[in-house]
Amino acid sequence: MQGLIVPRNVIFYDEGWQEIGTRTEVISSITGISGEHLRRRTIASVVQRMSWAAKRQTTRVENGAYRLMGLFDVDMPTLYGEGHKAFLRLQLETLATSEDESLFAWTAPPRHPKQLFGMT
Repeated sequence: MQGLIVPRNVIFYDEGWQEIGTRTEVISSITGISGEHLRRRTIASVVQRMSWAAKRQTTRVENGAYRLMGLFDVDMPTLYGEGHKAFLRLQLETLATSEDESLFAWTAPPRHPKQLFGMT
């Protein structure tokens, strides 16, 4: 739905009015999401979308899962205090609503669980 209200052509400028780049270029460089996906020319697999989220940081570990609900078209209650269980619930809900089994191919980087979504 948000795509309906966002203009197709956006150019970003810095404080000196020097062009930084287009919407696709700037967002792609920040998020790692390819221009093809941002222009909606290709559909991203579950594992691709999961990889885009792996580097994001949150103040609470469950927020890492909650903010991905829209990315995976998942609706689940937010239960603050559940910690890492939120991510497991997100995966289960994603499996229940998608036929894309690439989720089974995704693994978290070998880090402490608190670092999964940038918690320190």
